[in-house]
Amino acid sequence: RGFADRTPISEQEHSSPTPHVGRCLQSLMNEKGSKQFELKKPEGGRLWSRKEVETSRESLNMLYQLSKSPEGRKKLQNQGAGAMLVPIATLCCHATIKTHFNRTIARGEENSPELLQSNDDSDPLAEDDSVAGYLDWLKVGLLVLRVVRNLCVGSSMTQTDLVERGVVDPIASLLEHTIREIIRKAVPEMRSRLVATEDKMERKLEEQVAISASQCLVNVCTGNNKATQGRVWERVFPILITTMVTAPLEKDSLLDIACGVLQTCTVHSPERLNELRMGRGIKLLTEIVRQQATRRANSHDGDNDHHHHHHL
Repeated sequence: RGFADRTPISEQEHSSPTPHVGRCLQSLMNEKGSKQFELKKPEGGRLWSRKEVETSRESLNMLYQLSKSPEGRKKLQNQGAGAMLVPIATLCCHATIKTHFNRTIARGEENSPELLQSNDDSDPLAEDDSVAGYLDWLKVGLLVLRVVRNLCVGSSMTQTDLVERGVVDPIASLLEHTIREIIRKAVPEMRSRLVATEDKMERKLEEQVAISASQCLVNVCTGNNKATQGRVWERVFPILITTMVTAPLEKDSLLDIACGVLQTCTVHSPERLNELRMGRGIKLLTEIVRQQATRRANSHDGDNDHHHHHHL
């Protein structure tokens, strides 16, 4: 069945007028969105303003509220939401990673993995409060992921359509980026710096994006379609799924979701199952067992601490 919001829509949302799905979708695919204009100067391109991104986020939030119910998902699917959400997801992925890259340069964080891996020698963008930044794009990306995740529930046709339109790559790239940041910020030296409210919000958003992106990868291949499962498998095995298993999230874990990807992609594929029985697959399965044992031990210790505190 896949992952979806379990929180029921409030009575207020039930009683409020249903947003016009087509208009919400069209407002997201304006001229800039459809052309995926450059985020950097010059060549005539201009930056997204915070106001523009906020407007897009409002439209996406309406779609997200709709996608929480089976009836709302059906409306979105009938309006061809997948065709518009894939380019938006691609733009969000590019914008999130690019704005983070620009900020990294501006702050002089020379040891950032993005700087070590990038060949981009463009001039850094000056920080401007009127321009949409990293946090703004994380918020938009989170909503896009949640809509995509919910749309896939119970519809193998939607899953196939989204994968054929190329949704897997931007989702996986956004997941890679957020996990990399989560790992970087889990280092004690970095954790001591995360004192500002914005830093804490950023860490929380990155974890939420990582969780929703991981859930999307499960949901787009739950319909037992060999093509969609194969595309997800190609993109995540073995490197990305290993980082999902070991990602040091503060409260939640990607471990169960990673196991969901493995099960969904291998249950009807002897070939992929055989990959799990070989070198890299065995290492991955060993790490899963180790992580599960650690989690059980920590949970047991926590139960003991709670029990002791109760009697005190």
